[in-house]
Amino acid sequence: MQMDKIIEILNRSIRGELIAKRKYELFSDIATKEDLFTIAILFKAVSYAESIHVKNHSVMLTNLTKEKVDINKYFKDLDFGFQDQIKSTRVNLLNSQVSENFEYEDKYKNFKVLAKKYGYPELETHFSLIRLSEKSHADLFSYFIKRLIDEDFEDSITFHVCRNYGNIILNEVPDTCPLCGKAKDVYIDISI
Repeated sequence: MQMDKIIEILNRSIRGELIAKRKYELFSDIATKEDLFTIAILFKAVSYAESIHVKNHSVMLTNLTKEKVDINKYFKDLDFGFQDQIKSTRVNLLNSQVSENFEYEDKYKNFKVLAKKYGYPELETHFSLIRLSEKSHADLFSYFIKRLIDEDFEDSITFHVCRNYGNIILNEVPDTCPLCGKAKDVYIDISI
């Protein structure tokens, strides 16, 4: 019963991250059409980070069930019913900040607690790291909401995405990732 609950959580997490990945791709397209290229790149960086979360959840599910996860099966049942939620970049940024903050404050916090309660320390660590990655996304969305309101954009911005957990750092990359502890070459650069 406990393992079934954890499997359900991982399946829901994969679906949710796939939806988020696609949503941010579409938000990037809208930002590009509005000539908000910095924000378009932000959405691309977060979309890439969400794909890392899908991969990580899939690895955890495979380790738990001993069955290879077929990502294609999720697309058959996936409802991308957010099409009517796609608005202006300003609204998309606000919605994204709320979504990512929910994942940090509630969703992955609760998943971490359940993993601990059910005796899955590896999953507890996994959900903790994903949770912190989601916080980096929420913080960036908050930062760029303010930049959009102030119409204050830097000419050259680089987003550094950790290939292990999807943590995103703006501009200067640290010597080691604060989440996974790997050297800075773990980051992939996404820039304008």
